[in-house]
Amino acid sequence: MSMLYAAPTGVLSSHLAITRDQERVATVRFNWLAETAQVIVGETTYDLRQRALGLCAYVLEHDGKAVARAQRRKTLFAHSFAVDCAGRRYRIEPRAGSQRRFVVREGAQHIGYIEPTKPFSQTVKACLPACLPLAVQAFMIAVAVRLWTKQ
Repeated sequence: MSMLYAAPTGVLSSHLAITRDQERVATVRFNWLAETAQVIVGETTYDLRQRALGLCAYVLEHDGKAVARAQRRKTLFAHSFAVDCAGRRYRIEPRAGSQRRFVVREGAQHIGYIEPTKPFSQTVKACLPACLPLAVQAFMIAVAVRLWTKQ
């Protein structure tokens, strides 16, 4: 498992610095108005964009090729995302009784979580499988943060 922390890069910043062991490993630069973002891992930049205007469906791309996709699933009581990456499907769904704490599942198996470090905090901690590429882990964090801002 990989423990990551994501925090705004400044007081009023819409960018997230993602760290592991207190070392920055990725950055997410949101453009809320355009519903896009850039995920930067090392020297590599990925584009995160909404797949269709008005839909809560996102794609992470590198050199014009999809690396991961996320589609919002809405039920009567909760919102979740189905994330497809490298032929595997993951679900990001709220923990019981919480709108800001998410579990990550592959099938029925609980494989990680994404949640604020404290109530009302903008800092996020995420424990995700190390087998997921870092860009996809950052994508999952960005999707969870985006879901919080839409609520």
